[in-house]
Amino acid sequence: MASSSTFDVALQAKIKHHLERFETRRSAILPILNDIHQQYGFVSPAQVQALEDEFDLPRLQVQEVISFYSRYRQQQPSRYHVQFCDNIVCRMFASQQLIAKLKAKAAGCAAGTLSVEPVPCLGVCDGAPAMLVNDERHLRVTCDNLDGIIDDYLQRASDA
Repeated sequence: MASSSTFDVALQAKIKHHLERFETRRSAILPILNDIHQQYGFVSPAQVQALEDEFDLPRLQVQEVISFYSRYRQQQPSRYHVQFCDNIVCRMFASQQLIAKLKAKAAGCAAGTLSVEPVPCLGVCDGAPAMLVNDERHLRVTCDNLDGIIDDYLQRASDA
């Protein structure tokens, strides 16, 4: 059984609040995962187990939600995690070439600095091709402006 210290007191209170406010426990899973993800940047297997042990949320139901939504990472991300939209509209604007360019750039960075994840949709087709760096949105990304956007983030990493 996971210890009661898996989540801090404030997060435990938020989880309890969500469980009380929804008619079914299952309905509270999304807001609970959002809070965990916002605080830690990912949802670990230990946290999923703690939700079952401490709050009686079926692990399988929690895991189903995590695996369905690309927003939820299951391991600690790199300092700058790029989610690049790869739906049909973004593909029409060369998303696959941009993703390949990003992956090559990430391979040349220090471990844990830059990671790239193609995702099925970011919901901003009018700004295609689009990407999120952490939670910061970038629209109309091109081969011409991609390096500058990423280099700004990498510069921040080296300044810190």
